[in-house]
Amino acid sequence: MTSESTSQRTEGQAIPPHYSLVRRLSDTSDHDCWLALDESTNDRVFLRFIGGVTEASWQALEAGVSRARGLVHNNIARVLYVSPWGEQPFIAEPYFRDAEHFSVDGKTANELWHQLSTLIEVVSYAHQLGVAHGHLHPGNVIIDQSGRLHVTGYGLPTNIASGSDGAVFFSPEARSGAAPDLSDDLYSLGAFVFWSLTQKHYHPGVEVNTPMPREVDTLVHKMLSEASYDRQVELTDLVSALEGHYEGRSNTIQSVGFSRQASGPVETTPTGTTGTDSTQVVLSRGQTQVSMPMVLGGLGVLVLLVIMVFVFLPGESGPTALPEVAEPAPVQSTSTPAPAETAAPATGPSPFEQARLDHAREEGEKIAREILRHQIELEDMGANLWARDELEAVALAINEAEEAFRNNDFENALALYEGLRQELIDLKAQAETVLAENIAAGEAAIAAADPVAAMTAFSIATSIKPGDAELAASLLRAENLGEVLSLVNRGEMQEREGNLDDSLALFRQAATMDAKWQPASSGVARLTAAIEQRRFNDAMSRGFAALAGKDYEAARRSFESASSIFPDSNEPEDGMLQIEQAEQRDQITLLRTAAETAMSQDSWQTAIVEYNAALAIDPSLVFAREGLNNAEHRLKVETDLKELLADPAQLQDDEILGHARKTLSAASRVEPKSDTTMDYINALAKLISSARIELPLLIHSDNRTEVTVYRIGHLGKIQSHQLNLIPGRYTIIGKRSGYRDVRRDITLLSGEPVPPVAVICDERI
Repeated sequence: MTSESTSQRTEGQAIPPHYSLVRRLSDTSDHDCWLALDESTNDRVFLRFIGGVTEASWQALEAGVSRARGLVHNNIARVLYVSPWGEQPFIAEPYFRDAEHFSVDGKTANELWHQLSTLIEVVSYAHQLGVAHGHLHPGNVIIDQSGRLHVTGYGLPTNIASGSDGAVFFSPEARSGAAPDLSDDLYSLGAFVFWSLTQKHYHPGVEVNTPMPREVDTLVHKMLSEASYDRQVELTDLVSALEGHYEGRSNTIQSVGFSRQASGPVETTPTGTTGTDSTQVVLSRGQTQVSMPMVLGGLGVLVLLVIMVFVFLPGESGPTALPEVAEPAPVQSTSTPAPAETAAPATGPSPFEQARLDHAREEGEKIAREILRHQIELEDMGANLWARDELEAVALAINEAEEAFRNNDFENALALYEGLRQELIDLKAQAETVLAENIAAGEAAIAAADPVAAMTAFSIATSIKPGDAELAASLLRAENLGEVLSLVNRGEMQEREGNLDDSLALFRQAATMDAKWQPASSGVARLTAAIEQRRFNDAMSRGFAALAGKDYEAARRSFESASSIFPDSNEPEDGMLQIEQAEQRDQITLLRTAAETAMSQDSWQTAIVEYNAALAIDPSLVFAREGLNNAEHRLKVETDLKELLADPAQLQDDEILGHARKTLSAASRVEPKSDTTMDYINALAKLISSARIELPLLIHSDNRTEVTVYRIGHLGKIQSHQLNLIPGRYTIIGKRSGYRDVRRDITLLSGEPVPPVAVICDERI
């Protein structure tokens, strides 16, 4: 099969011998899969056009199907038709709608037992006839919408790749490509039972959380043996063991029933054939079960057509499909036939009547087929969701038309058929209006925060227009709406409690699920702004704290960080201005100290220069003007001494200590000396003599706080530590992750008691 031939297939195309393409289900490099109408029975079928096969492999496929043709069982979905070898070979299979593959998920024990027992019965029946499936796996065990199990793929090769989930159900021989054998099916059944009872796929060494009953475990592990000759298990023993496990349910294998399989219009295609996995099941969210009156009406049309074909065309025959198993001969009636001489003579229709009958048959068949096609299309558009009453009325009208036809009221029957056809065409034309109405209703329901109404409306809309990306997105919004509302409510609660980060995470999760939901997006914006404000405030607080500690570089970094968060804010700029002012104050302080030092040394001219420098920075400085006046009037040495004695702790600084010594020396040479000056000289001499005598300082902590003594060193985490320090001022800092820093400013003076200092960070941030 070439890509060109694939692209040429179109809806409505006739495929010999008696198929009509309805719509494409999937198209891969090897398979082109279609939903089709079998015009000989008016049933829907699954056509698989297969590419990449040779004549020899196709003949092998035909032979496999031929071997499986005798499997006449209600739970076996046999291949319906295999085309002759040619350019576009295909196979026709039953078509199942709204079905699913065998699975243990969400199944009750009763459901699993019913399905397992049916599967075992099917395999037992096939084995009685000597037919092996060879590659049973969940993909070719189908459960239709009524809960009935169908096994597909008998006589067809598998397409499951080694290492896939399906391949774990294959025996080692099947995985190696060997011809199907009865022991392969025993292995597969063992894998099915193992999966059903443990919820895990079998492989050597697998560990299970739910052990199997001892008797079942023995049989299953025997069936899962690597060697085929070790798998000989009586299926009746397996059923008996499983029956005991499932609390004595009476579901033993019944006698084999050789009834023909009934196929219904359901929408799951058989698996396990040469097609790809992606084409095995055709399920859509908007598709639902067809109403019973509609089914009965469609079946009535089919019955009428069959009657017409056999009544009016007794000599015609359709294309020959695969041979079927012969049905049992009908039982002969024991009633006595009427005497030949009393029978009424047979009279045939006149040529004109025959022409009328032929015309009625042809028109009826044509219109009935068209009506059935319209019904299928409406069903695929989900009309049973939005036009159930109309469809049921059509089904009843079909019955009326059939009755008229049976009563030879052909003109009335054809008129009814024509009316039905037009009704279905008109109903299809309403789909656009219904679509628009439900889209509007769904959008209104979303805006009103009504998830149920929104899902209902958009489910109908997507059933009318399947595959539409916008409708699928709207349906997803409706499905997520309940969770989105919950996330937003939780986010608002966290916001009220001050948990901004948690609140933002919830709003973001809601916005991810539905980016169009305004409360979610506005919540993200609001919380993002609040968290940014918090970051800004924290940066400003750090900046002012550093400013207070005269750590101007740290303060600058904090204010710059705050400015990067809110570039338009004036607050970081104000912080920068305060840093500049603090630096000026520090500079003025240095100038003042220098001037006073000069005064204490009788360096009047130097003092005048220093005071003038301070006044150049800020002419309003009172101390500078007064100092300049004092310097100009040659303040007495006592003033200098008084400045030194007013702050004994400053002698901690070597430079100031040196200056004090010079001042004392200078003061000693000053003449005349007053008593106050002498007292100052004596006091200063005493301070100078004790300025470098160390005093013991005991520091207590909690072994968790990092302790640092400025200008002395880092002590780390301590319980208790004694330092010998010269008199002066000291700053002790305690830091601990997650706790507020502790600062202790102490002053040590000679001759004064030195109390212990506790440095413990115990206030959580």
